[in-house]
Amino acid sequence: MEDGTAASMSNVGLLRGGRWLVRGVSLHIEPGELVAIMGPSGCGKTTLLRLLAGQEFPTEGEVALLGRRLGTYPLYELQKLVRFAGSSQQYDLEPALSVESAILTGFAGTRGLYFQPTVAEVTAARAAAGWAGLETVLQSPLSVLSAGETCRVKLARARVGEVRLMLLDEPTTGLDLVHRDSVHAMFARRGGPAVVWVTHHPEELPAWVDRVLLMSGGSTVVSGPPVEVLTDDNVSRAYGRAVRVVPPPASTGHQGSGWRFELR
Repeated sequence: MEDGTAASMSNVGLLRGGRWLVRGVSLHIEPGELVAIMGPSGCGKTTLLRLLAGQEFPTEGEVALLGRRLGTYPLYELQKLVRFAGSSQQYDLEPALSVESAILTGFAGTRGLYFQPTVAEVTAARAAAGWAGLETVLQSPLSVLSAGETCRVKLARARVGEVRLMLLDEPTTGLDLVHRDSVHAMFARRGGPAVVWVTHHPEELPAWVDRVLLMSGGSTVVSGPPVEVLTDDNVSRAYGRAVRVVPPPASTGHQGSGWRFELR
């Protein structure tokens, strides 16, 4: 039975090749929340997303989606509810697909369009394309898109259907300033499914981010509201270097949160 929770982890650990990739991590995500996962490279951020997506199963602890323990969902059902988008996706979409067809694959979570979409699904895919600013390239093949357009296709694909949880792994990696800002604009306002956003750059997070999970060495350093987590002491401890955290100004016209990290 669903309990209203988008996702949760309880003392989760994943052992691979004699090494704990993550261990003792707990996380609770409510519907509509945006939770950021931050920390140095190799600290386990993407591993947590893979666990939430059902691409990995924990060695210890428990992962639950919508109140049901991971492993009790049929794969096809999980693919409808949880979407993974970003630089670490296991596979790319078929390059000959049009933008519209690529977004439609999100309804089944497949690499290609292997089903006949309904009128309602096509309407929803076009609405997602509008949300992502892709109206003018709907019939273009993926093979001719820019990196920024491809990124936005993956985000639009992650939004269609019954999605309850979006997992974004550094979704703006490799994008220039303009394309990064277009992604920020897509998440400028609260609304839609719960989002877990992995990033190295706090300034890229939407201003309405609810909580931050700060990691180091596969474990949690601290978790909570950004103003409590993003302090000089906490961030320096996570990165093993003296870091100065610059908080956002009282008001800003920027799409992002305005937080910045600077090495001291």
